[in-house]
Amino acid sequence: MSILKVDQIQLSNGNTPTAGDLGINDTGTVLQVVHNQSNSANAQTTSTSYVSWGTAPQAAITPKATNSKILILAQVGMQLDASGQVENTIERAISGGASSMLDGGTTYGLSFHGTSASGGIWKDTHITRVDTPNTTSAVTYKWYGRSENGANVHIDHGGATNSMVLIEIAG
Repeated sequence: MSILKVDQIQLSNGNTPTAGDLGINDTGTVLQVVHNQSNSANAQTTSTSYVSWGTAPQAAITPKATNSKILILAQVGMQLDASGQVENTIERAISGGASSMLDGGTTYGLSFHGTSASGGIWKDTHITRVDTPNTTSAVTYKWYGRSENGANVHIDHGGATNSMVLIEIAG
């Protein structure tokens, strides 16, 4: 039996080796998980353009590799006061770079229609999305929403807990 003990392994350039440098295939493994939740005061909008509501979930992650994928799991409690439609999406902002709606602002998660004569329609809304930010800089993801026809939309109505989970998966 032999035992090999070392304090540190380095590449010839002094850097710490990655799993790939050592011949280990880590594709598909979870590298890190970030979770953020809030249940702050009610916010509302009648905007027909996408807006980031101050109480909507957001979270930041710094990918360990440029080829990593980020699995985004987000949940928000919303109420639509009148007949209309709510649409939601996720914005990606890279530290020191540009911000953009994922896939150009395509609606993800729940779009719901409703009519209400007695105080609104309440829904838990969810967005599940996989993103490849191609960076090792910090990336912030934010929930954006809009009212399609200007009907009043509440977020966090009634003290709902909103959350966002970011899971980095090795590419």
